[in-house]
Amino acid sequence: AGECTACPAGSACSTGSVDPTPCSPGTFAATEGQPKCEPCPPGTASNQGSDSCDSCEAGSNAANAGQGQCIPCPHPLGSARGDVICSVCMKDYYLLSSADPDDIYKSPTEYCKPCPPNADCPRNTTREGIIVLRGYWRASSSSSVLTKCGTFGGDDDAGLKRCVGGTSSGTDGSGYCAPGLHGPECQLCRGNQYLVDGEECVDCPAQGRKLLDPLLLGLGFCVAVGVAAYLYKKRSWRERRYIGPPLRLADRMVTLHSLLGMQAKFKLLLSFYQVVVVIPTIYGVALPEKYTEWLDGITEVISPSNWMPIPCVSYVALLLPYVFTPLGLALFLLLVGVGMGFSQWRALPAPRPLPHRAVAAGLLEVLPATLILIYCFVPPINAYIFRFWRCKLYTTSEPGELPIEYNEVMVEEPSILCASEEHDSIFRRYIIVSIVIWPVGSMALYSSLLFACYKPLHAKLRTALTRASALLHQDYETQ
Repeated sequence: AGECTACPAGSACSTGSVDPTPCSPGTFAATEGQPKCEPCPPGTASNQGSDSCDSCEAGSNAANAGQGQCIPCPHPLGSARGDVICSVCMKDYYLLSSADPDDIYKSPTEYCKPCPPNADCPRNTTREGIIVLRGYWRASSSSSVLTKCGTFGGDDDAGLKRCVGGTSSGTDGSGYCAPGLHGPECQLCRGNQYLVDGEECVDCPAQGRKLLDPLLLGLGFCVAVGVAAYLYKKRSWRERRYIGPPLRLADRMVTLHSLLGMQAKFKLLLSFYQVVVVIPTIYGVALPEKYTEWLDGITEVISPSNWMPIPCVSYVALLLPYVFTPLGLALFLLLVGVGMGFSQWRALPAPRPLPHRAVAAGLLEVLPATLILIYCFVPPINAYIFRFWRCKLYTTSEPGELPIEYNEVMVEEPSILCASEEHDSIFRRYIIVSIVIWPVGSMALYSSLLFACYKPLHAKLRTALTRASALLHQDYETQ
């Protein structure tokens, strides 16, 4: 009688078999002598005659037991080695939201979205785990909208140094910032520091001294102008040895100024400056540099941030001195005029008339200087007031997702959200008053003076008031 031989691994032998039967694809026999082949478990597959099942390679799957081959994942899904189902997104895609693996498999393009520009998405990346590249920032881990970090006064590499990127958004996107920085585009320094050259945090200067400087400068300017005006009125001093030559030179400059019509040119230049500073603030439109770069120096000198960096104090703390310092200087000039008129009244021999005429004459003496002061300060102050509404929007929701969610921050003070309670409180308490004083107040002052001069100007009569308010009307012809 013949001997029975054990059925080899990878095959099966039923009772009475003459030859072993190789295991069919999707089955295996791990050891010899097996009466039947076992199906491969899900996530694996085998060829014919296999003694083991191979795990599916990454990017493929076997959802059922007994599969002879692994099925490639549908685009844009991916999988790890040995996965039963393709339920993760492939490289360069991210998972929009978590869901049941079967739902993801059935609707892959609904859940897997292309990796946003300037980001990296390895296989199995979720929206929260998107790797933000250096130099970019996002407001929230729930958004795939990335913002290129601005230079903020630095060179082209400033944004690369502040925004280090990564996978963790932290609080309000601070996880993408270098140590010591936070806020939109990593532009805010922690502690009592502010950003310099777009990349370095330095300690804030002492507030008291810096905020006092513009007031002292303004008072000094008014005193200097007052002294100059007083000396210029001394006609008899033209022949003095030391003071005479400068006064005679001033006479020639005044004559030249009148001949060349410099006042009209100055007003046109100031109007152009107002347009330049207001258009970017109101409309967010940047004018070509060839029209604006020569005015940058003026803006730098009179900007409130030149007194104290914005992050070191609040927008309001700079707004108030910016609004009220020129107003105080104008009132100071008017008080000087009142004092001059009262002094002249006191010098009259008795019996003296009522002092109101002398006081009015003193006010008219200083009115030209007051109008020039107001005329010069109206454009930059108005621009700074209206920057209150200059906000920058950062999307915190997915593109196309409704309703759109976003954070809108003040450009002047990025720590304040626009339309927030704090923002509205500033409007109610400070902005309304500022608008009444400058945009509305200056127009009301000009209109009232021109209305008072209406009849004399049409009659071509020169009065004390028309001479004092000449800045407003002498460049125009009456009809």
